Amino acid sequence: METRLSTGIGGLDDVLHGGLAKGFLYLVEGSPGAGKTTLALQFLIAGAKKGERGLYISLAESDAELRHVAASHGMDLRNVEICKISPPEIAGDAGKQYTVFQPAEVELSDVLETILAKVREINPSRIIIDSMSELRMLARDSLRYRRQVLSLKQFFEGRDCTILLLDERFGDHQENQVQTIAHGVLCMEVLSRTYGVTRRRLQVMKIRASSFREGYHDYVIVKGGVVVFPRLVSGEHRAASVMSENLPSGVKELDELFNGGVQRGTSTLIVGPAGCGKSTMCTQFVLQAAMRGENTAIFTFDETRQSFRVRSRGLGDGSGSVSRKGADPS
Repeated sequence: METRLSTGIGGLDDVLHGGLAKGFLYLVEGSPGAGKTTLALQFLIAGAKKGERGLYISLAESDAELRHVAASHGMDLRNVEICKISPPEIAGDAGKQYTVFQPAEVELSDVLETILAKVREINPSRIIIDSMSELRMLARDSLRYRRQVLSLKQFFEGRDCTILLLDERFGDHQENQVQTIAHGVLCMEVLSRTYGVTRRRLQVMKIRASSFREGYHDYVIVKGGVVVFPRLVSGEHRAASVMSENLPSGVKELDELFNGGVQRGTSTLIVGPAGCGKSTMCTQFVLQAAMRGENTAIFTFDETRQSFRVRSRGLGDGSGSVSRKGADPS
């Protein structure tokens, strides 16, 4: 039976139908600020909580920077090893030995050998390599870069460890060298909007020999890490057995117009000019459902939670007991 590893993010595990298959190499790509580092740290910490050793190999950020990110989210990095490799320093030492070899060949080989030596020393179960863009610059050639990534993948085969390769993605530029080699690809995007906060979404591009929830899934970065909201599929939430049930509003005359109430499982559009009572009518239905012990929710975009409650209390419908979720336009 295939072993699944939790990513440490509940919503992402749901998208992946249980997590990542153990023992494979995955690519996580995204634009700056998408949250790749935070996601990677959550993945390592999820393993550390189960006693698994984690290794974070950084080619860009320092040990202090990574620990600062972890501290800002309240993450515990015990049982997680951070290894900082500085290509410029390695290139400086290797430069004294250059003969007939190209500098790129020497620099890249030295960096990869340092990575492999660290893996042999620690023998971790989960590994992060951040970021592949640094290796790409050292390779200076797409063919050499692909060859080195293949050798990296071959090294990890049979070592019973799971690897996440982090890579930068700028705009529409897509580097498919690693995408074709990796067992799975996860893409994280940051979308700028004219108004409101920045929107972030992710998509699983591929996972070999495994099903997953396709499409885009929104996510946010909060204190504690990345939180993913899996895309909802209406067909997964329908209960055909209760489609014939009517839901009354509690207003006798209104329920008579609806022939007993609105039918469960359907959508009803209430249209009318401002002040005609659309919100009040809808609140009646929600209130009656809450009084029957059902979970209810009201989503508003034009007024705040406080103003909605004050107005409802003024009508005497007692909607203060109703669970309300709203989007504040500010």
